[in-house]
Amino acid sequence: MGAEGTEDSPGVRNDSCTNGSSAAREAQILSLSDKVEINVALAMRKCGWSAELRQELTSAAWVGAIKAVDGCDGRSLKPYAGRKIEGAILDCLRDMDPLTRKQR
Repeated sequence: MGAEGTEDSPGVRNDSCTNGSSAAREAQILSLSDKVEINVALAMRKCGWSAELRQELTSAAWVGAIKAVDGCDGRSLKPYAGRKIEGAILDCLRDMDPLTRKQR
């Protein structure tokens, strides 16, 4: 394993954005799996809901991860992706909530 890569994708940096091939993009997205799982677990702990909710939140988190990789413009990827993933999960929860913010 080199200093700039992982076992799965040598030469692909996971801590910053790269504008490379689709394989590099996919490797970056997959490198965010820990962020996805951690953020979903935190949201589930706060909400305490069902397995169906976990699937919805996981899907939303992966969408956030993909948007982070696609929208990263020279920032460090992991912190930027963490915020995008959190935001996607919150948006998903807001969409599922029957009450508006004003009604709360």
